[in-house]
Amino acid sequence: MTIRRLCTLVPFRSAVFSALGAVFLIGLASAQDLGEQQGIPVGEGQIYPSIRIDYQSNDNVGLTADDELDGDATIIQPEFVFIADSRNLVFQAGYAGVYSLGSVGPLEWDDHELSAGLAAEFDARRRADVDFSVSRQHTDLGAGLTRGLGNDLDEPVVFDVVQLNAAFGYGVADALGNVTAGVRFQTQNYANLDQVTDGYGFSEVRPYARFGYRIGGDSRFLAEIRASFLEFDLASRSRDELAVLFGLGFTATGRLSGSFNIGFENVDFSTAGQENTTLFVVESNLRYQPTSFALFTLDVSRGINNTGLGLVAGGSGESIETVVRLGWEHDWSSRFSSKAFVEADLDDEICPTITDSTLSAGLEIGLAVRRWLEIGAGFSSASRDTDSCTVGDGAETLSYDRQLVGVHLRATL
Repeated sequence: MTIRRLCTLVPFRSAVFSALGAVFLIGLASAQDLGEQQGIPVGEGQIYPSIRIDYQSNDNVGLTADDELDGDATIIQPEFVFIADSRNLVFQAGYAGVYSLGSVGPLEWDDHELSAGLAAEFDARRRADVDFSVSRQHTDLGAGLTRGLGNDLDEPVVFDVVQLNAAFGYGVADALGNVTAGVRFQTQNYANLDQVTDGYGFSEVRPYARFGYRIGGDSRFLAEIRASFLEFDLASRSRDELAVLFGLGFTATGRLSGSFNIGFENVDFSTAGQENTTLFVVESNLRYQPTSFALFTLDVSRGINNTGLGLVAGGSGESIETVVRLGWEHDWSSRFSSKAFVEADLDDEICPTITDSTLSAGLEIGLAVRRWLEIGAGFSSASRDTDSCTVGDGAETLSYDRQLVGVHLRATL
């Protein structure tokens, strides 16, 4: 059975790239393979502890066009993952925390996630997965709901997420066809800054069914149908969605793994007089490993942004976010490694909300001083541009440039 890492508190983006992410350096660190760590035996399983400490310099904390505020922060990331793997059953639980101690208010925050999951194989044809997580997260000041408010606020947006996923699969792994059905339940509630977050909390129920048809040794044609029912605190933002997607899936036995799906999603808004719409959606999480020491990743997401400022009553309701992220990890030797990424993020809003696009890139290098100890340094840069809706709409005030420079230390057993 495949062991999945459940503690994913600080990827660069959340599940659908809905938040800016803590910082580039943290996002890279969370991708490390647990298989490289030594565990502590506990009963029938193993606990894998780790800790990472970053020191970072930020030249534009509020993501503003002028009067930039600079600051620095010490970021501490403890993590504990417990895995118990029997013949047909895998249990996994963990805690991941991120504590930022900053020189200015917007750099003072702490994120947490508790998660647990169970994967079972009843026989060669039937299998089931259930996982649950509770997390507190944040969005950087000046991004998302605080876009353009970096000089007016002194803290980031903080929100709580509860998520439950359950799935049942039928079909032998290498059979010509197999099917999976499941449901996801999620709630997201904001904990501060009511003046900008009021009405954006929501709950979602998403049932789905996916069919896979083998077209090659490691590849399958995928077809998925799913429905989403979203209820927002402000009823005018609520909506129902029905999506049909087609694509290709690749098993991890070859150099290429992951999936790439495209399709259409019909969006039915609750507000009377608010036009329904059909979106072109993309979902990709491809991994290409040409050698044992190199890995390329491609993540793509296109869909409605639940924190989009264009989701207002009486408007079109459209707030579409497209994110494309290309990553590269390379082990140059047994001690020296590097990780790099390039990302483009387009938030397509409807006037009078201003559309913006953000381009970011970064590089991190690491040196394994011991098997259990790594030191390193990194740099990332981000730039946001805006498209004017009307003359004099102030779009230029939403643009920004930001650079992050940091060093880190990471220790495991």
